[in-house]
Amino acid sequence: MIIDILKYFGKFPAKTAILDIFSRGRSDLPAYAVLKTYFENAPVHSLIPEIEGFLFGENEDSVKTHVGKLHGIYLFVDYGDLSSSRNAKNSIEDDFQMALTIAMKLPEAYDQVECAIASEECLKHIITLIQIILDDQKEVSWLKELSNNYTIIPFDSKNFSSYGWTLQMNRKGADMLNIKNIE
Repeated sequence: MIIDILKYFGKFPAKTAILDIFSRGRSDLPAYAVLKTYFENAPVHSLIPEIEGFLFGENEDSVKTHVGKLHGIYLFVDYGDLSSSRNAKNSIEDDFQMALTIAMKLPEAYDQVECAIASEECLKHIITLIQIILDDQKEVSWLKELSNNYTIIPFDSKNFSSYGWTLQMNRKGADMLNIKNIE
């Protein structure tokens, strides 16, 4: 589930941005090399080429470290809580929170005009992102589980020296963790 999200949203930024997240270059985890090769050879990439940076994950300390190395516009894919419920028929319904932020790095002491420019630019990219997600729902099965409701909120982070927009959405589906089939 997490790797599917990484692979899907990794096609939006410039190819160099996705390859930069492999900061160690290699790992003892076999899947690392497989994913690196996947992105090196990805036939679809740079769908929004103005996105020059990519962050992925929910670890705030790691994100802070990596965002300090970025310049320009970046995409931050954050995933969060997964809640699960069961009904009287023992059916499991899962709800997985996701947030997609497109933000622009700004100087530490940015003014209102710089903020407005970053806001306009990043909002355009969020809209493009939504349009592509909606188009891809026909071909990418898990995208069909995205809720029809979403929220777009301003992203103003002094910690990241960034301004932009965050698209908040939920992925809802029947037993996404495949709990019933675990023996």
